[in-house]
Amino acid sequence: MFSRRLDDHAFTYLLTYIYRLQRFRLYLNYTALEDAAGVRCFAEQMVALYDAASDDYRNAAPGVETRVPFFGSTRSFRYPDPDRRNFSYMDKFVSRLERLGYRDGETLFGAPYNFRYAVAPPGHPSRVGDAFFGRLKRLVERAGRINGGRPVTVVAHSYGGTLAHQFLLH
Repeated sequence: MFSRRLDDHAFTYLLTYIYRLQRFRLYLNYTALEDAAGVRCFAEQMVALYDAASDDYRNAAPGVETRVPFFGSTRSFRYPDPDRRNFSYMDKFVSRLERLGYRDGETLFGAPYNFRYAVAPPGHPSRVGDAFFGRLKRLVERAGRINGGRPVTVVAHSYGGTLAHQFLLH
């Protein structure tokens, strides 16, 4: 039997490889944060690097593909970690709106964003930002259309305020 001790760097990449085999929650990934070796892996997966050739940002870890699930729904941000429903700052807000008669996907929508990608300054590309604003525009138009052409109210939290401001300016 052979055995080998992996240094911290090699162990981090081994964990990254294992995580790549299936989709998993990147933020907030408490499982990765509970293990010292997992923290380094988590940190490397969270990094976005500037690529001068494309004048845009990309994931730092090679082969890591990120996506924001449940666009158009409140499901992705109702609980920061769906496996730990004992903590949520958005669940109370969404629940109160639902008690007032709003329904997820009908009269209440969510537009989660990968916060690692800032809005690009004028004259610079942002593949992630442009895609988000395109999806948000279609979502706002759809929300107005399926609700009889009534005005759409945009409510934002944290970095979403900056995104909403940029969206409304353009």
